[in-house]
Amino acid sequence: MRGEDPAAIRVLDLNEPETRKLLESGGSFVKTDVTNKESIARAFEQAWPNHVRTLPLTVFHTVAYINPSDRNAAFLLPYVSVNIEGTRNILNAAQKAGADCFVATSSASVGLRIPSYFPWPWQRWPKDIYQFLPNADPTSPDLPLGSYGTCYAWSKAQAEKLVRLANNDEFRTGVIRPGHGIYGHGVENPNSLTWQYLSRGGSPTWLYNVVAHFVSAENVSIGHLAFEDALLKKDSRVGGNAYCVLDPNPPIIYADLYRALLILAHPATPIKFPKVPHIVMLFMAYGLEQYHLLRNKFLPSLPALSKDLTFLQPAVFNVSALHIVYTDTAAQNDIGYRAPISTLEGFALAMREWNEKVEAKAKSKSDAVSDMHEDRVVPQPPMIR
Repeated sequence: MRGEDPAAIRVLDLNEPETRKLLESGGSFVKTDVTNKESIARAFEQAWPNHVRTLPLTVFHTVAYINPSDRNAAFLLPYVSVNIEGTRNILNAAQKAGADCFVATSSASVGLRIPSYFPWPWQRWPKDIYQFLPNADPTSPDLPLGSYGTCYAWSKAQAEKLVRLANNDEFRTGVIRPGHGIYGHGVENPNSLTWQYLSRGGSPTWLYNVVAHFVSAENVSIGHLAFEDALLKKDSRVGGNAYCVLDPNPPIIYADLYRALLILAHPATPIKFPKVPHIVMLFMAYGLEQYHLLRNKFLPSLPALSKDLTFLQPAVFNVSALHIVYTDTAAQNDIGYRAPISTLEGFALAMREWNEKVEAKAKSKSDAVSDMHEDRVVPQPPMIR
């Protein structure tokens, strides 16, 4: 959209992008595993088209293993191999390839403090269920796993440290921290908050009144491009820094999200958000976590938790059941970040994309049925008088 030659854009991933626009317009895709150094080397060594091969090189690192339900060291392996070592591998390959700048995607969850949901009788509120986090800065990237709410947040904090320390005059680096929940980056994407709810037809919830700072994936991409621009200008303030990016409006509550989905969802995909008691679900979460640990460590023959039950664990409460307010003032002041899409507008855009795909699938099915009936029509002989 900013006029870049698609031939100068290359996607490295395990799977081809579902959005075909880039590939159809001349961009390229290379199947790449960030945990495999040989796979990365092959991807970076592939020749570029002649007319773009002398252009400067920017690397946007958006790879992650994302699962908010784990907080025990027994489940760390995929987070370490993908989020930490994978980042290290890409950093090394980018430097070897002579990249000018490197912008990595982290998470605002690196700044969250672990809440205590069970206050003493004389305390009015549980500890740290209200958090104000300017720029989503963590207390320290060197804190142990137990100081973070999830394995994911801890691994992202370690990856941030690698990226920020790699910054120098020849190789400019930085980190973007998207806000509390990302939505809108392609309808069929399990990491999109709106898609998760729509694909499941809603969910029982205890979050109606919870305050959250969401961010559109399109706004996040604008944050990446703004950071790239600042790094290429060699602004001494920004190299090696991390910036939180948000939608350009005050935080909303989950009820606003639910209302938008309820009103705008296609009639063919109805959605519901029945209320359930928070404390009951929290106690259930602790029980499920113990079962999950028992199965992982000692009894792998036990049935695995279903996908929905996997997300009903205390770690998920540590990132979703808090009232959180971030700020992106630093990103606005330092890298010129300006987000154009408000949260409710972003929800509406995501819903339009969802509804259009539902309509397209319904039409395709209707056309197929119509063709089948036409094939079955038996021609009748002409009437004879």
